[in-house]
Amino acid sequence: RGARPGARAAVRTQLAAADIPIFGAASEGMFFWVDMSCDTTRLAAVCGERDLLVAPGALFSPSQAPSRWMRLNLSTPPEAIAAVLEAARGMRA
Repeated sequence: RGARPGARAAVRTQLAAADIPIFGAASEGMFFWVDMSCDTTRLAAVCGERDLLVAPGALFSPSQAPSRWMRLNLSTPPEAIAAVLEAARGMRA
């Protein structure tokens, strides 16, 4: 079980093209923590309207405080990641 083969490099490339920073080295595991430069709780709501499920940083905060960070699953298909990045870009505009 785990991320699809080559997913780590592919997602890293997709995020770099969108100028989205990844927290830390992120050399293992099934997730990247990424700075979306917008409120990821709001982003989750926008994505939900598009039938995309994302994990905003507030879910992982004891205080549930709004956050620019979100946990991105490396098994997410590239087209879904592109849709999330597009939604975030629209929120930053």
